[in-house]
Amino acid sequence: QRFACPAAAAANCNVDGKPLPFSPDWKGNLRAGYRVPLRGSLALEFNGDVSWQDSVQYDLSQTAQTIQGPYAIWNASIALADDLHGWRVAVLGRNLGDRSYAPLLANATGNVFRLVPRDDQRYVGLQLHKDF
Repeated sequence: QRFACPAAAAANCNVDGKPLPFSPDWKGNLRAGYRVPLRGSLALEFNGDVSWQDSVQYDLSQTAQTIQGPYAIWNASIALADDLHGWRVAVLGRNLGDRSYAPLLANATGNVFRLVPRDDQRYVGLQLHKDF
């Protein structure tokens, strides 16, 4: 198949036979949750998810500097919930493997620019939820 260059793209965007920009070959996620009833309307909740993506090329020019290698991001949380009173308190961890990745790499004037996502580094937080 032939790649149709966008009208506004640079003249040199022949990527036939090369990785299609912004398109990993494989991408997937898996999520699991487990709930343990406690006294009354209380419950303990365990949740986790992992997202994985294959290598992706971010530039039409196909430079090696604009390839993000494959990566996986693992998130988890433990929560105490009360469905009767409509509240939930959770301790959550994002990017628990502390995997740095780029959702965008751009090549311009000899430099590579990297977009840094919010969960580029591991972080832990507290989440409070109340239904009204």
